[in-house]
Amino acid sequence: MISVIIPSYNSWPLIGKTLESLTTQNARCGEIIVSDSSDDGSDQKITTHYPHVTLLHNSGRLFPGAARNRAIDVASGSVIAMIDADAEASPDWLHAIGENFVREPEAAGFGGSIANARESSPAARIAHLLEFGGYTPAWPRRRVRMAPSCNLALRRDVFDHARFLEDWFGNEDVLLADNISRRGGHIVFDPAMSVNHHTKDDWAGIYAHMRKIGRDTGRARLRYDLPGSWLARTPGAALLVGPIKYLLALKRVIGCDRAYLGDFIRQTPRVVAAVHAFSAGFRVGIRAR
Repeated sequence: MISVIIPSYNSWPLIGKTLESLTTQNARCGEIIVSDSSDDGSDQKITTHYPHVTLLHNSGRLFPGAARNRAIDVASGSVIAMIDADAEASPDWLHAIGENFVREPEAAGFGGSIANARESSPAARIAHLLEFGGYTPAWPRRRVRMAPSCNLALRRDVFDHARFLEDWFGNEDVLLADNISRRGGHIVFDPAMSVNHHTKDDWAGIYAHMRKIGRDTGRARLRYDLPGSWLARTPGAALLVGPIKYLLALKRVIGCDRAYLGDFIRQTPRVVAAVHAFSAGFRVGIRAR
């Protein structure tokens, strides 16, 4: 059985689209659990419109890692499938998850492709590329170091030895994947296991989001022995973060994300500004203790 878990914080009406996409699947879902920390009435709307959903309402705000852990603790499925409140599952999402575990039962789990629900927005296209480049539907099936938790399915027994980090927002999926890898497990990327993500489409919001991602990335690299930790621990090396981030994005565009090449070229000043915001956030993160 597959248990689908969703962390939620003041997510209505977007989470309504998420839940609607789960009710129209071509495969049966064992249960849907929303771990909610809302204070704007989103929890009541979820209960009213989707009474079949198990709602865990938390009295105080939980970061996504803590919210997911609480849902996992009560889930009964042998597979834990994760999607975020700002993403919609493709009709074959659950079917693809089930088929993957039959096809490769030795895998710890599977990450799926993340399509941009706001492809008509040039700003959203750049934001999507910078955040999810390497995980778009254009990329081939392959083993990956990690997969974003907005589209991730893991065997339930993985959580007998691993938990999401609870004390801050961001990079909890990187840390979980690192834990899985250190224990000899692996994650496979499957482009057919697809969700549509509602990426930010205003530049001010994009820059702020990139700063936050950079901050959390820097803090995680400082505290844990993750790939790229030397950038956080070597004096002066953080200045390389911006150029490295830009070159990685360019490599992905030239590799499989070629649909974004025109945007990447036309929006070069915006790309550079977003990368600069990430780099600035990274430097803030490595100063945090």
